[in-house]
Amino acid sequence: MSEIFDASEVNIEQLVDTDPTESAEWRAAFDAALKAANPAYAAQLGPNTTKTSFRIDKYLADTRNMIAYLRERDGELSNDAALIEASIELYTEYKTSIAQFAGTSSERSTFKARQEALMASDFQDIKNASPNAKLFIEAVLESDPDYTFGVDNG
Repeated sequence: MSEIFDASEVNIEQLVDTDPTESAEWRAAFDAALKAANPAYAAQLGPNTTKTSFRIDKYLADTRNMIAYLRERDGELSNDAALIEASIELYTEYKTSIAQFAGTSSERSTFKARQEALMASDFQDIKNASPNAKLFIEAVLESDPDYTFGVDNG
């Protein structure tokens, strides 16, 4: 099994985008979810932020900060914000369990596939409950290149 992908070490300018159309859809979905959740914060980041700073860890940190801000400002989260927060928690829990699993290569591969299938199922429940959470999951969490989310890529 390969090492966990560390997005903080990626220089986006050095990457080759193998599917620019799909990447544009991800950026648009993330921008839409961000604008829907907090228009002022989205405006502060500026247009096309996602084109030059596609880093999952940064998006997660920014989204967590935005959720904390909304909770402090409103006293409670909207359904969309709560579901986005839940999706981040699920993603983090599954990713951590996969990274910490010890075993043979075959056992790790089987465990990872099982965990990703469970994560995909949990994400689908959240996507069905909230269009904005769906946008966030698809634009950020499911864009993690180290995870296939139950899809057999060969």
